Amino acid sequence: MRLSLFAASVLATALFLASPASAQKGVEGLNGLFRNDFSAVIQQTSTTPVSAQHGADFVTLDANRPAAPNTFITIFGPVSPDSPAQATGGSGAIVNETTDWGQFFVDGQAPTTLGGVQVMVNGVPAPIAFTGLADDFNATADQINLVVPAATSEDGMLLIDVIKDGTSVGSTMVPLGTLSPALFAASAFQRDGNTFLAATSAGFQILLPPELLQPGSGVRAARSGETIILFGTGFGGTTPDVPIGQIVTVLSQLNEPPTVTIGGMSAAIVFAGLAPNLADVYQFNVEVPQLADGDHEVVIELGGVSTPSNFVIPVDNSTAAVDVP
Repeated sequence: MRLSLFAASVLATALFLASPASAQKGVEGLNGLFRNDFSAVIQQTSTTPVSAQHGADFVTLDANRPAAPNTFITIFGPVSPDSPAQATGGSGAIVNETTDWGQFFVDGQAPTTLGGVQVMVNGVPAPIAFTGLADDFNATADQINLVVPAATSEDGMLLIDVIKDGTSVGSTMVPLGTLSPALFAASAFQRDGNTFLAATSAGFQILLPPELLQPGSGVRAARSGETIILFGTGFGGTTPDVPIGQIVTVLSQLNEPPTVTIGGMSAAIVFAGLAPNLADVYQFNVEVPQLADGDHEVVIELGGVSTPSNFVIPVDNSTAAVDVP
């Protein structure tokens, strides 16, 4: 089963942390604005750990910022995928560019092998979203985007083992938690020390300050009173439960209701759960409170844990009442 182009476009919007170079390269269906770059790191051919970072906010994983099931991370390291790549149950080309993992889904399930690469997390195969050359970061480093599976741990740690053609080529240890919530952001777009989130309107128009992009980019700011969509990772269990790596075909909401504030004001939640027709992405449909024009911080709190600070959306109440096609 393959994701539709529409779903792939939403996935690209949901799951990116854009760099200036990647923002120029772009992703099909999104006017070349965004690229998938989730991050945890291995940079050596030995099994010596170097660093691991959360997939949404690039904070080093530790006891306060652990890995958690259904959390995106990325490995940078020596694993060079074959071309064309071979996926379990499918095949396609992965060369030097991010490739939508949707083309490798089989019966709605994400692949656990791409380009001869497999990642084991405490012995459990991880769904892999991408393997390829991380040319936007380091021309000599390879990149693997993956989702932490529902692995168990007796000591509170996870062993991440990268396997290439049946041989272990790198590993690292990271702490395991039940929650590690964070919202995906467009890291190429910052202002006054804040980073803009990967937010869209209800009609999936990208919400960024138009003045930060070239004319005709098609982006706009949010408006007070409208419903917007935020995307995240690491927010924990949902009902009904959807297996990690599985495309969501039911309405699956968070087990514990979160709270959302925008600009310090409570935001009404329309929906909080797994994004329909995608895999392993959390979606939050929230109503923007009445706010003055400007950049406003968004914080989601769940189970006593909050998303990081200094991530914002732009608000401009003079913005046109309808999305630009």
